[in-house]
Amino acid sequence: MTTKTSRRAILAGAAVLPALAIPAAAFSSPAVDPIFAAIERHRQIEAAFAASGKETGDCSDELCDKSNDAYVALVKMTPTTLVGCAALLRHLETNERSYGADALLSNHRRARIAARDLLTRIAAMLASKAVQS
Repeated sequence: MTTKTSRRAILAGAAVLPALAIPAAAFSSPAVDPIFAAIERHRQIEAAFAASGKETGDCSDELCDKSNDAYVALVKMTPTTLVGCAALLRHLETNERSYGADALLSNHRRARIAARDLLTRIAAMLASKAVQS
């Protein structure tokens, strides 16, 4: 049996190549990346803190401390997937906007120190997942 290679077969095969070049980890399930659990944990604690009505003024109660601890833990983490990076950046942006001039990374020393190299860590993760051409 002989195989005849047609133009259509070559083009169909070529269309698949870019998809094959993307690492499988780039499309990993969000459940694989621990950043999603940390984001959800922070959202829940932050919602409880906001519902308490104590988000104005100085932060000195247990809910405030839990919120700050969850935020510090979050910015200490490095996402392990591309979708995890996007989710973390979106969550941080939303959170920082909700606090306005009193943004946590601006005024919360522990979070600011923990996040000092966050963008560098995310950039390194993204570079490690980059498609080499």
